[in-house]
Amino acid sequence: MRLGLIGRGYWGNVYAKTLTKMGVEFWQAGRNWREMPKPDAAIVACSANAHYKTAKQLISQSVPVLIEKPVCLSAHDAEKLLKFAKFKGGIVFVGHTRLYSPEWQKFKLQSSIQSIRFFAGGKSKLGWSLDWLPHLMAMCLDIGVHPSAATFKEKNGRLGVIVNETLEFKDELTDPAPLECLLTEFMSCVKLGLPDVRGLSLGVRVMQEIERMTMGEAYGT
Repeated sequence: MRLGLIGRGYWGNVYAKTLTKMGVEFWQAGRNWREMPKPDAAIVACSANAHYKTAKQLISQSVPVLIEKPVCLSAHDAEKLLKFAKFKGGIVFVGHTRLYSPEWQKFKLQSSIQSIRFFAGGKSKLGWSLDWLPHLMAMCLDIGVHPSAATFKEKNGRLGVIVNETLEFKDELTDPAPLECLLTEFMSCVKLGLPDVRGLSLGVRVMQEIERMTMGEAYGT
């Protein structure tokens, strides 16, 4: 399998380093990505304001796509992309990497959830940083908790989660790393060749909740 990696910024280089470690063949390009050979699958890790246009063009060419979070900068664009991907029978994953962590998979099965608190890095003009908030929302939805029922607090350092006031998930490094697990599952899905937009569907819900939160609707503080 030959992957195309679109993006030469911070996250593009994180993906490049991880793919190299995994021994996966890929090309990496920036704005000139359309000049590169058509890949078997592509990772969209360019600026978030270009995610929608870039991903849509790849999906239109029947190229499976993994989009770094946030999937788009608006729920409206995410919804349009999902509708288009379903129409094309596409494969679209989103980089909510924590969901693929082996430690998270074990953690979320420990107990029925009565209360949950999330801690993450500093705030931005949107409220919570779009680097952290998609992870928090995705983790909420992954364990069946509506984000409005969770408490979100600012905290320096790594992401943290406390469930039922006692169970704690620490965002520790694992081997394999969550990004490796995500890439492995993405490539397995590409090889299988069956349509899969579950990641994009979740990405839509994540952006919907982010917009509700940043517009000042009721969330824990």
